Amino acid sequence: MKKCFFFILFFAALPALLTALDCSVCRKNIRGRYLSANGKNFCSQHCFQTTWPECSRCHRKCRQYFTAGNGKIFCSKACLASTFPPCVICGKKGEKSVQAQNIFGKTAIYCMDCRHSKRCYFCMLPSGNEKNLTDGRTLCRSCSAETVDDPAEVQRIFQQVRSDLARDFGFDPAHRIRLNIVDLPTLKKRMTQSVSSDDGKPMGVMLYTEEREEITGPGGRKRERVKEKRCRIYVLHTMPRDFLFQTFAHELTHDHLRHHVGEVKDQVAEEGFCELIAALYNSRRGKTYLNQAKEQNPSPVYGAGYRKMRDLYRKTQSLPATMRHIR
Repeated sequence: MKKCFFFILFFAALPALLTALDCSVCRKNIRGRYLSANGKNFCSQHCFQTTWPECSRCHRKCRQYFTAGNGKIFCSKACLASTFPPCVICGKKGEKSVQAQNIFGKTAIYCMDCRHSKRCYFCMLPSGNEKNLTDGRTLCRSCSAETVDDPAEVQRIFQQVRSDLARDFGFDPAHRIRLNIVDLPTLKKRMTQSVSSDDGKPMGVMLYTEEREEITGPGGRKRERVKEKRCRIYVLHTMPRDFLFQTFAHELTHDHLRHHVGEVKDQVAEEGFCELIAALYNSRRGKTYLNQAKEQNPSPVYGAGYRKMRDLYRKTQSLPATMRHIR
């Protein structure tokens, strides 16, 4: 009789046992009120909170959260913003920022305020108005830190580039070339007397003039001869060091062509060859980053001319053979 009683009691209690709930965290049997979420049951608020994701920055548990593009979770906008890269100018971090790339392939992050600041004259990235020169140019912090302001140092670099080009490319290091360090308006004025720059950022110019005189030869025949050659290079003051080296290499190549080729009618070929020498010189100095701007320069004179001369040089593997295409 007892056995039958217990048998009946078990089956009578079976529905209640089948509907009993266990906590999804601590596995204890749930009695009374409980929490349910995402198909799971929890005996207490504490057990429920243990299932919340953890903030990737402060490590607090968070029921509501923000997700970054890399899948990381953050409990607040403040924690999310702390992971953003800072603006390179003001250092602020924020969800609204932009990444800009300069003409040499370097990228940087800017906040929405600093991105609208005046562009650096040299690298073309937002400057934050780090350094405003009296001639209208503005420099960013990076370029400003590399500028050469001492005229004596500019002259020393000029002589070094002359020596390097004589050694590496066979340029004449002896004849007199006068160097003038000027501001932007003066440089532009000098350029109107020679070739103009179509890239919008002139940095130097070479001017060549001759003084001629009339002489009487045998038989009373008169002719002109060159009495004096005047070679002068104008370069901007306050330039970053690498730009200064490159500019001197370019302008000294103009001087070399004037003495060994003569007056060149094809501006594209001449500017292209000068850019080629400057690019080769950059590479020998380990400053190849400067050449990316030449590769991508949209200018029909400087950019197209450089790429034309670059291809000729790669084909001939000879600078004299390349230079013959300028004649």
